[in-house]
Amino acid sequence: MKDLPQSLVSTPAVAAPPTEKMWVMTSMLCSHLESFIDNIIIIQDDKPIGILGVKETLLGLLKNPTFEFFNQITAGEVMGGFSNIVTLQTTLSDLISMMQHQRTGFAVIPHDKGWYSAISVRTLLEVSALSKTDMKASEIPKKNIITFTQEDTMDYVLTSMFHTQTRRLVLEDYSSFISDRLILEKIAFKLNYLDGVSNFLEIKAGTFPLKKLEKISEDLPIPELAKRMLGMDTPYVMTQDRIISPWDIALLLR
Repeated sequence: MKDLPQSLVSTPAVAAPPTEKMWVMTSMLCSHLESFIDNIIIIQDDKPIGILGVKETLLGLLKNPTFEFFNQITAGEVMGGFSNIVTLQTTLSDLISMMQHQRTGFAVIPHDKGWYSAISVRTLLEVSALSKTDMKASEIPKKNIITFTQEDTMDYVLTSMFHTQTRRLVLEDYSSFISDRLILEKIAFKLNYLDGVSNFLEIKAGTFPLKKLEKISEDLPIPELAKRMLGMDTPYVMTQDRIISPWDIALLLR
């Protein structure tokens, strides 16, 4: 990525074999979601054969919402296609177009020594923070705000995320939000990978932890907004009438 500082394209990717059980993969994902890594490469014979992230994990969980999914199913059965491979010659615009086409904010750069570095949408936040632009938060295009209630089921929440291609839903009073990371963390660390849970998709969203939705000024410059979001555990903010994610800022770079 010749448009990015070398320090931003040197984060080692995380990899796992296709035989790894999904409870191990989920634990790994909980450590990396919203980070510079965000996805896990599936490696076989020292070559990447797929990718596994929150999208693949939750889609598999919708189809099989049981302890068996985590205890018996392997990464190779859940992984998605692996295609976002770029080089140091790939332009920033091409990278963003590739991510948009593949509907995943993740790519890797192969190295001569046979390993890969990871680039995620959070990486692009750092690029935005370094950019010299006069654009403000008010210039980010508006989009529909997808909401949920405390009484909605996990079936509704997960289906809505996939239907609207978002990783976060906003509570109906706009005070907080739920994210794919919060869902996975509760499944792994509070529900013990659904061991003994027979009705996961019927569980109410109100029983899951939420994050407070930070409100920002519409006049906040994009570089300052990117810096603020870089410091957030789950970068997601709201102006008076629009929701802003790292992906919204990344699209401005193109």
